[in-house]
Amino acid sequence: MTGVLTTLTEALDRRFLFTAALPSALFTLLLAYVWFADADPARAAAVWDAAGGFHLAALVAATGLLAVLLGAATPFLVRAAEGYWRAAPGRLLAGLGRRHHRRRLAALAADPAGYRDIHLRYPLPTQGGEVMPTRLGNILRCAELYPRDRYGIDTAVTWPRLYQVLPDRQVTQIAGARSDLDLLVTTAFLAALFAAVAGARLLAEGVPWWRFLLCFWGAAAVAALAYRGALAAATTYGQHVRTAFDVHRGELLRHLGLAEQADLWRRLAQHWYRNVPLDAELAPDVFDEPADDPGPALPLGRALALLTAAAGVAGAIVLAA
Repeated sequence: MTGVLTTLTEALDRRFLFTAALPSALFTLLLAYVWFADADPARAAAVWDAAGGFHLAALVAATGLLAVLLGAATPFLVRAAEGYWRAAPGRLLAGLGRRHHRRRLAALAADPAGYRDIHLRYPLPTQGGEVMPTRLGNILRCAELYPRDRYGIDTAVTWPRLYQVLPDRQVTQIAGARSDLDLLVTTAFLAALFAAVAGARLLAEGVPWWRFLLCFWGAAAVAALAYRGALAAATTYGQHVRTAFDVHRGELLRHLGLAEQADLWRRLAQHWYRNVPLDAELAPDVFDEPADDPGPALPLGRALALLTAAAGVAGAIVLAA
């Protein structure tokens, strides 16, 4: 096993190893433990020996498949955590989240001490249409809007090109911050999934209520802590993105053989995105107006915490009855 693990470590990308493979292995092992914790030890040992290593191979294969799927799904998980919800129930929840964060942004704008929170965690108070349903989404959207607000740079089309001219040290810092963000988001997802699956399994087995609560609320607490850690990681990542545009945008222009001038970044975005010549007339900008506050809404984080607590209490009551 040591040789196999060494070979896999050398073969796998370091980011994939820490953001997908290791969390998947821990999730699989913990779920297998919960699933078979009450099995008869002697019978389990006999079945394991009779299988001739099949169960170990199956466990390794399942872990590897989960890691591959998780690695491929990480961008989707991050976008889901940001609040990009397209289905009908998701759009309803997104509306509730946006209402809450618009009111929170308005309160910060009215407080002289609230500028730091706006600078790092929210779009500008005049950009109500850019507010996202979740805290993570607003932190990343804030970093995405910064180059446009300061320099007129379209982040989506410019960032892949700017990234190619960044110095190695800054690339390492950005990649490290992004890996931390991905790891914490996937950990939160796996912990929430573990709480649901393991909780359902324990309910079906009829275990003591305290054991169900320990497993269910323990995993839910890990998910909540991982998400809070993802907020800090997203803030650090956003700072690195801002710094890259502040310091190295001129380097990108030098590689393109251009000099910075009025409307140049808008023309470049139009050229890269729609293949419009640089000397063509600029398309008019569309500015988001501040959105009207449609009324009170329950914060999504608080609603999710209440739902989790209710599920844990309901499960404990079922087991204790």
